[in-house]
Amino acid sequence: MNKLLYVAGPYSGDTADNIARAEEVSIGLIRKGFHVFTPHKNMAGYEQYEGNGIGYKTWMDMDLDFLRRCDAMYVMLNSERSVGVQKELKFARRKKIPVIHEMEYPYSGFTLEMYAEIIEEK
Repeated sequence: MNKLLYVAGPYSGDTADNIARAEEVSIGLIRKGFHVFTPHKNMAGYEQYEGNGIGYKTWMDMDLDFLRRCDAMYVMLNSERSVGVQKELKFARRKKIPVIHEMEYPYSGFTLEMYAEIIEEK
């Protein structure tokens, strides 16, 4: 059975570049046999609908609900300063969802076997 990874990284700032980077990482992980959930791709452009009860909290609540359903969280390089990623990391740790950092396990070489070893260690 495929493992579902939540791909975490900054969204705001240079949104187009951040979405493109998340897509690159996600496609690389898919090619390695993982299933991915990438919030960047799921909600890209939705900020135009903010207002009338929809705002940042709505997006974070939805992201954390998706994260809860994933087998692990994959944190893209240079993402730890993102406020959203910090919230996702805190949530993952509280829920005991394994966290995998791209810095340690680049997506280009990350395999299902490596995933299994990491999970066994935790």
